[in-house]
Amino acid sequence: MKFYIFLLYTVLTSCGTLINPVYNKLPEKEKPLYTPDSIPKPIIVKENNKGKVYLLNKKKIRELIANSDCEYHLVILYAWWCSPCRAELPHILDYFGNKENVKLYFVASEDWRYIDRINNYWKNINYNDATYILDIYEYKHKNNYRMGVNERNKVFLNSLCENCADLGGYPTFILFNNDFDLIFKKAGVIENFNQTFNQIIK
Repeated sequence: MKFYIFLLYTVLTSCGTLINPVYNKLPEKEKPLYTPDSIPKPIIVKENNKGKVYLLNKKKIRELIANSDCEYHLVILYAWWCSPCRAELPHILDYFGNKENVKLYFVASEDWRYIDRINNYWKNINYNDATYILDIYEYKHKNNYRMGVNERNKVFLNSLCENCADLGGYPTFILFNNDFDLIFKKAGVIENFNQTFNQIIK
């Protein structure tokens, strides 16, 4: 009998480790401070979204793309603590700043408690458009911080396109057309950034 009780306890605690976000352990009075907004409906991807961090999952990004007039959609997974991301960011913003046919989706996979750092990251470089954070309830969270980030990235990437889960590290780039067809994918800093995208985006 003790064996079965031990086995049940192990299963329950293992499940808890796999699916309970750290966010759930916050005091109730603190949770509103770290709650990202949901993307409003009808989905507005321009002025009303500026400066906010929205929850994102596969369904929502498909809706964003479907409701956009842009021809290309570039999903960029990043982290505020990532040095290569900071190095690549100026190239991204400079190159795509004047391209009206491309929509950028900067996606963090942080714990929700770091949402203030994500906001500050973008404020410090005067980027005022909407950014996104992975829906922690859909993509799960392991108690180990780095494992949680990596696991969420893999599940999210695998939901976007075939063989995308093998992309590892930051930044990660995935380019779609407005039919959600995969055009380009790459993990890590892109050398000759302008030249690479000049060949892809017409």
